[in-house]
Amino acid sequence: MVNLHDRIERMCYLGPAFIDITWGAGGSRPAATIEVVSNAQKVYGVETCMHLICTNNPTDKIDKALNVSSSSTLSAWLVDYQKP
Repeated sequence: MVNLHDRIERMCYLGPAFIDITWGAGGSRPAATIEVVSNAQKVYGVETCMHLICTNNPTDKIDKALNVSSSSTLSAWLVDYQKP
């Protein structure tokens, strides 16, 4: 996680309009996604977009992701679904 935060910090020097954080990327726990989003906004002052991949994810997992993220400071979602 330290490596990721270091990379976010370096990217922020380039002045992005936002960064995209993929929900549960690489098998990470969902809470880690919210932590990364929160830190990116609070520590680095960069807007975030949570990228939620719905393909092959059960509906209850998608609902949980949306519920958890809606209670955070996140203001943008990208919901991605491709028919399997």
